[in-house]
Amino acid sequence: MTWVPLFNQLVGIGVIVGQVLIVVLLLELFVPSKMQGTIGRWLGRNGLKIAFLAALGASAGSIIYSNIIGYPPCTLCWWQRIFIYPEVIILGLTLMWRDSNGAKYGIAVAIPGILIALYHNWIDLGGTALGSCGVGVGAVSCTQRFIHEFGYITIPLMSLTVLLIILLSLVAYRKNLAR
Repeated sequence: MTWVPLFNQLVGIGVIVGQVLIVVLLLELFVPSKMQGTIGRWLGRNGLKIAFLAALGASAGSIIYSNIIGYPPCTLCWWQRIFIYPEVIILGLTLMWRDSNGAKYGIAVAIPGILIALYHNWIDLGGTALGSCGVGVGAVSCTQRFIHEFGYITIPLMSLTVLLIILLSLVAYRKNLAR
């Protein structure tokens, strides 16, 4: 599949853009509200849409990686998917029904996913695993790297990035509603 390196690069660029967005969201969330600028207000008004698009993109990407490209997900990847896939439904319905309360559920679902993604990144960076991952016939090791774009972007980092975008975008959205 000659298109896979290009796909990996495009996803890698998307992750970098997402990481810049995370920094902007963190700055906007921790700056006193009277000092927030146009970017902060825009992020707050559109946080639900941003979170939904991030979840949708991550879900599509994970399906492409496993079902089309053929990268088998490890146990921790499956657990992260368990917390990303429902976000598409939760946030999609929240947008469709214009029910701002759905953002609370999106936040609640993102937090355990972030904890799993942090642990997966810890293992990926050489930390000691608490249990066995990838034990058994045909199992994939949680440390096996299928992607290493731009010298640091791996699948666990992609997952952590998207889950942080979801969480911070929804927090910005909820903060905007409170104003």
